[in-house]
Amino acid sequence: MIWSKLLKINNLEIMQNPHSQGEGAKLPSLLGGTFAVLHNPLWGAILCLLLSVSLTFAQTTLSPTQRMAVANEFYEAGQFEQAINLYETLRHDGFSHSSLYYNLGNAYYKQGNLGRAILNYRRAQLLAPRDRDIATNLAIARSRMVDKWGESPETVTMILATLTQKWLTMKETGLVALGLWLFYCIAFSVTLLWARLTGAARVGMWLGVAGLVLLALSMSSRLYLDWRYPQAVVVAESIEVTNGPGASDRYPKQFRLYAGVEARLLEQRGSWVHLMFPNNLEGWVSAQAVAWLHEP
Repeated sequence: MIWSKLLKINNLEIMQNPHSQGEGAKLPSLLGGTFAVLHNPLWGAILCLLLSVSLTFAQTTLSPTQRMAVANEFYEAGQFEQAINLYETLRHDGFSHSSLYYNLGNAYYKQGNLGRAILNYRRAQLLAPRDRDIATNLAIARSRMVDKWGESPETVTMILATLTQKWLTMKETGLVALGLWLFYCIAFSVTLLWARLTGAARVGMWLGVAGLVLLALSMSSRLYLDWRYPQAVVVAESIEVTNGPGASDRYPKQFRLYAGVEARLLEQRGSWVHLMFPNNLEGWVSAQAVAWLHEP
């Protein structure tokens, strides 16, 4: 069962209480209370019309806080397509938060769109790597995948990148590195002033230097991988992988992929991308079949 925690935007921050809505949030509450009449065909038709009108209204006139609240109400009422539309408008408008991507992942999962569910859980995880709910739902979604892949090939760069990726965002990694640098500067100044350090202080200083070096290597590895080999997720239900930039009528088919598989970009030629997959596999697929973890 997918764990759901709907959050809302409040002053461009996302808070944990979807029901504590401010002024202008009365519309979704009224809508939520009327979903019970859907069993009546006439009322169902009228309500569908009202939902369409309210969705258009929400997309054009409501604030981000109110749009998030309306989207949450749609989700809780089982209207996942309408919820997705509103979440996506927030994303397209430039809002980026782990809770927004988490809600999108939940809505896509409920719709049976496994590829986009995994895509948005991964985006959420990049922004909140220590969030247990995100990790749990991502694991559940991955367990539903058709392809059961092994681990991605690990190079030294990838190993260095994962040192911090599972625990810290890029911003947090930078802040920790800055803190260690300040610690080293203070320790070095103390060394110059007093010339002598106790054994424990000396060990602490060198541990700080080692930590700073590892953080710097990990951060640079993450930046390099994201720039040179951007991460992607297969969002098409299934796609043929060929050994050249074209369809299987031009290049031999290698294997078939299904939604949710994660990969890294090696090369792009027109509308075709050369991807590296887990298990040391690689091949060409249509660019429309994948979506990028880091949005352009």
